[in-house]
Amino acid sequence: MEEFYTPINQVKSELEARWKNIPLRNKIEAFLGDKLPAPLKTSNRAVLVRCIASPDNEFFNFCKQAEVASLSPLLIEYPEDKFVAKNSDKYALCMPHFFDEKAKDYKQTPKIKLIDFNTYEGRKFKDVKTLWGNGLVSFHHEILKRGSRPQVEIFDFSDYFFSTRHTSDFYYLYYLGLFLCHGVLFENMLMSEEEKEFTLTKVLPSFKELQKMFGVKPLIVPVTPPESEDDFFWWTYPKELKNVTENYIKELESDNPKI
Repeated sequence: MEEFYTPINQVKSELEARWKNIPLRNKIEAFLGDKLPAPLKTSNRAVLVRCIASPDNEFFNFCKQAEVASLSPLLIEYPEDKFVAKNSDKYALCMPHFFDEKAKDYKQTPKIKLIDFNTYEGRKFKDVKTLWGNGLVSFHHEILKRGSRPQVEIFDFSDYFFSTRHTSDFYYLYYLGLFLCHGVLFENMLMSEEEKEFTLTKVLPSFKELQKMFGVKPLIVPVTPPESEDDFFWWTYPKELKNVTENYIKELESDNPKI
């Protein structure tokens, strides 16, 4: 899927050139309307989009990539999305695994259960509570705060994401439109058996339509190396964050002794 990507050593100069192209930028902003997320109203942002901002190994690789590209990292989340246990990415947010060099696969890595799965199946992430009574979203933000230096800005764009998905025949048109001249999306366009149909029927048509409309393609850089994007390492958290997480849980237990 090389056609999707822009080389990381070219994205900043390309982003700046498009930003300075006032007719192009005006045309794009007229298309996006007044719902453009505030952090993207200035240029030079590297963007990672996930249901909940969380410090897994993919996140730390994103930060390294943003530094290589000389872009300011921004985490965009949409906690209005619903938890579905069969979705592996969403499941991992509720049962984080921690990397272990001795583990042969994902299932062998240490893990911590954060929620009651039966209670929250189909509920919005913003309404999901941990086993210790606090919100799942705030739980991940706290681990991110304790485990990440420097701090990275987080922005909730649930309103934008869910209000624009069905305003066009192209599912991701307004989403990918954010990355024409307002930022660089760090994401892998997956072609695994699980993801291939979505990529080909939802993502690719929107990508090509934007290219036809504006004469430039969305700026996308792989967040993890394509040759190793299926490695379970990216779905795990750094092993040192296991102690950070366990210590935070102890604090929550001491604050709520009846739990």
